[in-house]
Amino acid sequence: NEQIAISMLSDDFDSFLIVRGPDGAEWTNDDFEGNRNASVELIAESGGTFTIWASGFGSQDLGAYTVVVDRQGVVQMDVTEGRLDYKDDETIKGEFVDRHEIELAAGGSYIVELLSLGFDGFLRLESPSGDVWRNDDAGTTTLSRIGPVDGEAGTWTVHITTVRQGEVGAYDLRVITRAD
Repeated sequence: NEQIAISMLSDDFDSFLIVRGPDGAEWTNDDFEGNRNASVELIAESGGTFTIWASGFGSQDLGAYTVVVDRQGVVQMDVTEGRLDYKDDETIKGEFVDRHEIELAAGGSYIVELLSLGFDGFLRLESPSGDVWRNDDAGTTTLSRIGPVDGEAGTWTVHITTVRQGEVGAYDLRVITRAD
């Protein structure tokens, strides 16, 4: 597994980036961190050809741009499969929720991802000391990402839920650690 960041930079127009993996998975981004550039971060789980479409957000956008591919290194990825369904607990707003406890070591750098299948997922991460991170969008409605976060030794709690009430479906919870 390799972590890769792909960015599109332009001073001339509002960038829009689409990346498709060899398995057909697709990531998109417009306005990375609120600016006119676009960026996608992904974990390449296997070799193959990735296709990058660099475009302007508007149909009349023209000008110079740069695409940067940053191969950030080998990572270890632990995957837990799960499913949100009608038997699960519900949040106060009525969305179904699963809770997972994960053990992380101090000093590491971690990314927690939710790959949701059939629903728009929402991810909440709580550290042993009570710090909380939330995310429902990592460039696609099927991927939510938190991190990197610095490891604090102990039990972390991951809450997996949906953006809207009544949504159900399978998911993969991925905890990513730099292996190098």
